[in-house]
Amino acid sequence: MRNGISKAELGQLMKLLHGELPEAEEGRLRRRLEREPEMEATFHQFQEIWEDLQLPPGSVAAGLQADVFARLEAAQPGGTEFSWGLLPSWARVVAAAALVTGAALGYSLSAWVAPGETFGMISAEADTSLTDLYWQALEESTPFEAEDEVGP
Repeated sequence: MRNGISKAELGQLMKLLHGELPEAEEGRLRRRLEREPEMEATFHQFQEIWEDLQLPPGSVAAGLQADVFARLEAAQPGGTEFSWGLLPSWARVVAAAALVTGAALGYSLSAWVAPGETFGMISAEADTSLTDLYWQALEESTPFEAEDEVGP
């Protein structure tokens, strides 16, 4: 619990922040935020953190991509279009062998797996929200108290 707010309520706040709640549920939660200042403060903390998240600055200089492609076009008479014919024959043989090996391995591995088996991975259904998947992964990696159970 965070400031007297259960994990289920925190999950609802995260869904509200990410825009994953249906309109009716969103309206109820916003009215509740107006009534409960503690929950509203927690939501605003989440909102500030979310808005402050930024991607790190890129390490590639501006215009580098255009420069690289210009040099490729100048170096190759046919432009930048890929052709298997330009590769040495040993590279084509290795690529074909890797393709056949990968297909055979994939087929044989799929025969060993029982339908519906997930190997401990998180299984996502079509209606599962990103927030629910986050909580599911968190619960599988960290033991929580029974009173804080989160469920859809």
